[in-house]
Amino acid sequence: MQLATNKKANVFLHSLIAFIFIMDETILPVFHPMGIPMKASYLILLFTLVCYLFSLRINRQWSFYISRGSDAKKAVNLFFALIVLSILGELTMGLFAETVNNAPFTDALIYYAFMLSSLILGYSVYRCNTKILIWSLYIYSTINIGLLMFYNYLPGFIKSLYGEYFVTGIRIRGTGGNANTTLLVMNMILMGIVVLFKLKKINITGIHVWLVLVVPILTNIFISSRGEFIHTVLLELFYCYLLIKNEKNKTKTIFRIIILVVVIFAVYSFIFNYLYYVNENIQYGIDRLMTIGDVTDITETDEITTGDVDTIMRPFFRADVFWKRFKHSPIWGAGYSYGATDAFIKSANGYHNDWFRVLASTGILGFACWFAIVKKYVKKASLVVLLPFFLAGLSNTFLQSTHALNIYFFVFGVMSHVTEEDVC
Repeated sequence: MQLATNKKANVFLHSLIAFIFIMDETILPVFHPMGIPMKASYLILLFTLVCYLFSLRINRQWSFYISRGSDAKKAVNLFFALIVLSILGELTMGLFAETVNNAPFTDALIYYAFMLSSLILGYSVYRCNTKILIWSLYIYSTINIGLLMFYNYLPGFIKSLYGEYFVTGIRIRGTGGNANTTLLVMNMILMGIVVLFKLKKINITGIHVWLVLVVPILTNIFISSRGEFIHTVLLELFYCYLLIKNEKNKTKTIFRIIILVVVIFAVYSFIFNYLYYVNENIQYGIDRLMTIGDVTDITETDEITTGDVDTIMRPFFRADVFWKRFKHSPIWGAGYSYGATDAFIKSANGYHNDWFRVLASTGILGFACWFAIVKKYVKKASLVVLLPFFLAGLSNTFLQSTHALNIYFFVFGVMSHVTEEDVC
């Protein structure tokens, strides 16, 4: 009886912490008291890191110990290695150029601290109710669609929360501060749902089976990002594959999916034929998605020289800038900051290519660390966890999208612990 009571309290505490963390990461904007970026989830991550470093236990239900030899422990150690390489690379850059602005280096250390803390947090609250992810998907999408549709009618305090994220001309940023980032965060929630569903660690039943398919596609129609639309579609296709694979009556499931696709097209038709003509933001979003094929259209324009064009070659337009930094220290990297010489005049954060960023800042050793971390995630989940590194990572950025990264590694932490429990 006592054991059952303790387990119930354990699940409640883990679920509460997970709910606060995920809701704050996905929905609430970043506040800036005294100019310092601050969120409740940041404080949770700082608390998690301190407890982990000093081996602190909150109570019997919540500790931050990670089993030796576990994939989570190895991943955390690899993140610490990346922090060391980042410092070594930054010091190396100082040998070749005077530092003009070291903010990119500071940001990089914060990103790594967030990643490893999110992983530790997920590992420590592994008994949380994973359906939190499903509800966060609904809430996140509803808020973003609602902001687009009804922003002018919202109370002033809501506008003050989301105004700077929303009013940027005709293209809607969404709660993430950028349309690409907004949908990337949504896709990280969706990815968490899909991979946990694959591992049978989240139970999706009834209408939720279909809402997980419909809601992300609908959100993409309202908020425009071609790369993240592809990301969503690939995740949904994998989800459909899992539905068919897990269902004994496969014909019935396939028939239901076909019906759902028809419904999605019907909703799209309503949006295109009615809302398209009454809301210029929706019109812009749909028009942008309709140009998704243009990413393969490479023409000689002045834009190509700036590296800002939206084609399949975009990740490579700053290859020359990357090479200038990388060749100075290919093994452990040459840092992140702006330097006074031509080779370092651009920060390593500005390549629109996360692979270049890792190689330039932490070198081949840093790239190997990242490969080892992601390989452990792939082993536990599937190849779908590579998608953000190829889509967002090679068109905009994944490794600088704080909230998307935090959710990504939080799910990794949860998954690591629950799979270990299965082995035991």
